[in-house]
Amino acid sequence: MSSLWYLFFIPAVIAAVWALIVLFKPGEAQAAQKLIAGALLAGGIAIVLYSLGFRPGAEAVHWDDISFYVIMLFVVPLYYLAVRHLTTLSGVRLRDYFIFLAPALVVVQGAVSLYVFNYEHGYIFSRIFIGFYAVAVLLWSYRAVRSYYHLLADYYTTVENKSVDDVRMLTITALVFIPIGITIIAISHYQRTVVMTVVMIVLLSVSLFIAGLFLYRIRYSAESLRMRLAQYDALEKASEVKPLSAEGSYARFLQHLEKAVKEDRIFLDPDISLVSLAERIHTNRTYLSDAIHLTYGMSFSDYFNHLRIEYAMELMRQKHDKGETILIKDIALASGYNISSSFYRAFEKETGMTPKKWISTL
Repeated sequence: MSSLWYLFFIPAVIAAVWALIVLFKPGEAQAAQKLIAGALLAGGIAIVLYSLGFRPGAEAVHWDDISFYVIMLFVVPLYYLAVRHLTTLSGVRLRDYFIFLAPALVVVQGAVSLYVFNYEHGYIFSRIFIGFYAVAVLLWSYRAVRSYYHLLADYYTTVENKSVDDVRMLTITALVFIPIGITIIAISHYQRTVVMTVVMIVLLSVSLFIAGLFLYRIRYSAESLRMRLAQYDALEKASEVKPLSAEGSYARFLQHLEKAVKEDRIFLDPDISLVSLAERIHTNRTYLSDAIHLTYGMSFSDYFNHLRIEYAMELMRQKHDKGETILIKDIALASGYNISSSFYRAFEKETGMTPKKWISTL
């Protein structure tokens, strides 16, 4: 076979190399990154093995079976565990490892049906089941990412730097390509044509290459938040921080909060979080969150974004009255937003119109 054949799985090789770098790089990578790296490594190895062993029309060694089983036994479960780390405060629990059980049983059933009893229908059933299983895991992953955004809103005023958009996009991409990939694999298994196999290799290789890129873009996750909360809880326990209601009246708590908001304008700090605010006014985060909701009828993030947008509108009024040019990017930065898109989103949620349209009403 032409040496050009090996060019088709170069992206898979690169993805596997990236995975090895993450797994063995100095220092500690996030657990989610290591799990995704393991998935990439397994997928890359499976594709390379398939590419090396493929021969048109050959049926003695089913390299596509080996590759398919490796991917379904390791890649999908590892991806599920990684998303658990990325999106849930509880992290991975012992029961989550049962995710490996279903594909393992079905793969064994399919292999025994085909190679022991020569029962083709049992083998086909295993392929179909694994396909539905992969789609189910990806659908759950998408829902988990959406829930993660709601979790972030309980602790942070903006979520852009802490989001897992790459994981969401990777999940959506996989949901599109998996049915296509399974169809191509099924066709190539029976026809074992170079064209169909090349298409399959290219699709899977590029998918792994993109997944490797997403892996390196992960900077924050529920795992990071979990570690931050654990540190705060340890500090709170060591310093015996108590809710202000336990030391005085509810009015005293409001006094502390109003001072931080109105006098110190702490809402202009782009890095403010529920935890850092609780530390500042010497209370615990749970009591603070409940008190803000009870007093203002809003969550922590909604309340602070409300304060920021009110401040931004006042700045724009002042500039308009003085006849000065209003630069929305500067207004966003002065109002506590490092990212303009966060400002636009919060402004439209608060006022029902874009900043530019609101300025036109002055």
